[in-house]
Amino acid sequence: MRIPIYPADLNPQKGFKRIAKVIHRDWPGSEPVNLSAAREILARCFGYKDYHDVTRSADGWSDDASAPEVEDLRAAILVSLANQLHAESSSTSVDLEKLTTFVESLPLKVLQTYRLSRANHPEG
Repeated sequence: MRIPIYPADLNPQKGFKRIAKVIHRDWPGSEPVNLSAAREILARCFGYKDYHDVTRSADGWSDDASAPEVEDLRAAILVSLANQLHAESSSTSVDLEKLTTFVESLPLKVLQTYRLSRANHPEG
């Protein structure tokens, strides 16, 4: 699953970069991650090879590109991060409750794809 990331999401304090800063600040792993690593982690969680792939692909999305429901995206991120933390940890256990809380804290609705979706399909 590849999440549409638009050029606006790559501006400072917007979309993708805002979420990456939360990952950098609140990373649940045993070792902190720098901002560059947080962008790489987020890129893989969103279905991209790396951050460079995100930036290269940003211009290619149409305004009506479909994105998964936020809860489906959270589930995919949870699996991706659990695998990442398991691979970097010397122990075999990952605190799933802590990781779930962390994933729930990610401000995914700031992504342009969800903002466009609300504009194209207003509720009520």
